[in-house]
Amino acid sequence: MNNWQYGGLIPTAPWRSTQSEPRDLSLRTVAGRTELIQKPAPELKRLRVRPAYKVTNRSVSGTRDLLGPRSRGQALDIVTTFDSGSAERFGVRVLVGNGEQTTIGYDAAKQEVFVDRTKSGDVSFQPQFASVSHAPLRLPQNGRLRLRILVDHSSVEVFADKGQRVITDQVFPSASSDGVQLFAEGGSATVRSLRMWQVESIWWPGTVR
Repeated sequence: MNNWQYGGLIPTAPWRSTQSEPRDLSLRTVAGRTELIQKPAPELKRLRVRPAYKVTNRSVSGTRDLLGPRSRGQALDIVTTFDSGSAERFGVRVLVGNGEQTTIGYDAAKQEVFVDRTKSGDVSFQPQFASVSHAPLRLPQNGRLRLRILVDHSSVEVFADKGQRVITDQVFPSASSDGVQLFAEGGSATVRSLRMWQVESIWWPGTVR
């Protein structure tokens, strides 16, 4: 999980880069075309700290902070379904705090899912690091978007539409940036369901990472 443009410059020591979460690969026919599908390995669900934080049928316009127990963290497993409604852009922000945020969303006009890390934390070490990753994705007629988001301190991995589109990015937030927000711009969207689990450490079982 790195990039040759800044591989030797990322602000970590003594290690450089990290591995992505393990995933299963398969082929699926989508709109008459064969596409590569990526899904997180099912064993990762064993790391979820229960109970889950839940949101159901919540209308979002502007920005809404998730509040209450288990609503924050830097190691999270998020499964959510949005109805796009009238929103031009909508989604989830993670690792929020101190002016920092990593934005995972959908742009209705461009018909693409994106991860915006321009304000994700330390982006100063290389000019091209502060970037927006995006992938084309046409929503079904009901305007429904499904996301699985894995957050692990310095990484954000997004699996859209059951793994049809996947974006993996490194980020370097402050240790205190652990908030989660819902957002919708240019209109409103609806969170049909959201379940979010804090995630245990694989090195120290029973400890939230």
